[in-house]
Amino acid sequence: VYGRDHAFMWMSGYMLEWMLSFDNLFVFHLIFSVYATPDHLKHRPLFLGICGAVFFRLAFILVGECLMHAMFVMHFVFGAFLVYTGVKTVALDDEDDDPSQHPTMLWLQTK
Repeated sequence: VYGRDHAFMWMSGYMLEWMLSFDNLFVFHLIFSVYATPDHLKHRPLFLGICGAVFFRLAFILVGECLMHAMFVMHFVFGAFLVYTGVKTVALDDEDDDPSQHPTMLWLQTK
């Protein structure tokens, strides 16, 4: 009904959402494993985390799309940000990092 271009855009968005959701699975698993969270306490953070992910993903996509259409230079800004984060990810050696020693976790434990 809509043609090849619309189908490609829909499939691109679907695959992006699927990959981002798959990434969240590993993050929740890591957090629950490191802190040995009991099963009866997992439902609420999962529910709130999924709702938050949907809300923020929608907000970032809408704001990003508006910025990209409003200012052509934003293509270069977002592209430079992606290159920067890619280089930082490859350059960092984080194999020995202990998530429980992260400054944010240490701060939360004092509260």
